[in-house]
Amino acid sequence: MRRTPRDWFADISLFLFAAGFSVLASESVVHELDLSRAELIADQSAGALACAALFLRRRWPVQLAVVLLLTGALSHYVTGPIMVALFTVAALRPPRTTGWVAMLAFAPLPVFLAGGPDPDQPATGAALTYFALIAGTIGWGLFIRSRRQVIASLRERAERAEEEAQRRTREEIAREMHDVLAHRLPTAWRTVAHRNPVVAGWCYGIRPARRAVTTASRRVWAPSLRMAERR
Repeated sequence: MRRTPRDWFADISLFLFAAGFSVLASESVVHELDLSRAELIADQSAGALACAALFLRRRWPVQLAVVLLLTGALSHYVTGPIMVALFTVAALRPPRTTGWVAMLAFAPLPVFLAGGPDPDQPATGAALTYFALIAGTIGWGLFIRSRRQVIASLRERAERAEEEAQRRTREEIAREMHDVLAHRLPTAWRTVAHRNPVVAGWCYGIRPARRAVTTASRRVWAPSLRMAERR
């Protein structure tokens, strides 16, 4: 599917959001872990690749979300891309699919809580904030999907109402034209017979009779044509 300028604007905006969020939110966590330079470069590289992979979210939203969730267990710079990928799944895919992906996203939460985390530790607050952001992201995506469905339903109703109005207008015009035809056509023949009696006897040939019928028909149908033009 070819992207429109609006799609490109949305993709680039989400890419920048994911990159900025990952840098701002993961910087403090990475410093606390005291990673080596090689590990830090690998972690940042994984985050950069995750942000770049967001341009594939329209074609493979579920696959991308699953891969990023699995990568999140090893890298701290993929939080932003994970949020964008989950939002895309919730906004574009059926609720059942969103539910399965959400189960995968929240699978570490029971294990984390079962371990009895210390509320005073910064890592505990960071983990709970992460899951809260994931829940908010999925909820926002579901809201966007519901809003799109409502708008599509309203647009479809408006189109059906317009088609119904056009159909009724055509039927009304057809009935009026039928009434006019039933009334005017006999009048046209009577006018021809009255103005040019040669029609009945064919005294002057077919051409004068045809000319007389044409002239009388135009005169009789003129009001109907003007009425149709006003419609």
